[in-house]
Amino acid sequence: MATTRIRSVDLLPEIFRTETNKKFLASTLDQMIQPSRLQRVEGYIGRNYGLGVNPADSYVLEPDKERTNYQLEPAVTYKVPNTNKTKDLITYPEILDALQVKGADVSRHDRLFSSEFYAWDPFIDYDKFVNFGQYYWLSGGPDPVDVQATEIATSDSYAVTRADNGYNLEGQAGNNPTITLVRGGNYTFEVEQTGNPFWIQASPGTAGTLTQSPNISARNILGVTNNGDDNGIITFKVPDSTAQNFYYNLNDLGDVDLATDLKFDQINNRYVDEFLADTDGIDEIRDLDGRTLIFLNRNTETDPELSGWRRTDQFDNANFDSTNYAQETEISTSAQRYSIWRIEYVEGRW
Repeated sequence: MATTRIRSVDLLPEIFRTETNKKFLASTLDQMIQPSRLQRVEGYIGRNYGLGVNPADSYVLEPDKERTNYQLEPAVTYKVPNTNKTKDLITYPEILDALQVKGADVSRHDRLFSSEFYAWDPFIDYDKFVNFGQYYWLSGGPDPVDVQATEIATSDSYAVTRADNGYNLEGQAGNNPTITLVRGGNYTFEVEQTGNPFWIQASPGTAGTLTQSPNISARNILGVTNNGDDNGIITFKVPDSTAQNFYYNLNDLGDVDLATDLKFDQINNRYVDEFLADTDGIDEIRDLDGRTLIFLNRNTETDPELSGWRRTDQFDNANFDSTNYAQETEISTSAQRYSIWRIEYVEGRW
């Protein structure tokens, strides 16, 4: 519907309706007293295609094709430096308009924005790349840093060196440092000290035996490989806490007085005075009559001659018409070999 234009000059007395006043009021006051020409419009604004968009919905009509195709599509976004706050947005049609003002041909967008080059971020420190002469470069890279999911490393390697008062471990402070190992972990010790074997053992000291049982080795450590090497790598795969539960579930065969690494034939059928002169007893105990005993030495298991596990029963002339007679019997089963034995003194020979 057409509207009537209001002229402020018509409200003046006729004497003041000059051409000069008409032009002045038309360009100033008349602009303020005209009826509103705004119209109420309802409809969507934005792209009319894509996920969750129904193109049949009512969209606000745009004056040209470009604005219809790219309603409110931001093409360039400016942010406040060092923040995620948006400072300004330029829509795609606005870019086209700006280029057209500068004289660009915007009839073909594919040609307008095509390029043989593209931006690439190499994720490097550009200062080190450009001013490389001001930095030190390490051919082998920096020293490695151990990273683990737990507070204590489950695997590690130690270079072992001898010191005046003990040993040094690479990466650990002081002589004879205390290190913590994790059950189930795997650790290596690199040794290079010819003539000086490095032992992992259960008791301190250089004798290599348990303090409370001098005849039992302290160096038979479960999980240790190549123990006692002087030039090489010693590996310690720390066993789990349940690794030796088997020994807690063994059948109880009774109380035992002594345990020894001696072979069976080193004790059986020996004169007591000769045996004590050669060995100084078992566990330094010399009163052996009636003592119970177990044998720990399993090295004879694979001996082809079954060394140590042949029992000789000897008889004197009083029982036989011939000369002394010796009968050998083989103790072949593990149940016999590693059961509990009792020492009995017998006059003369057995």
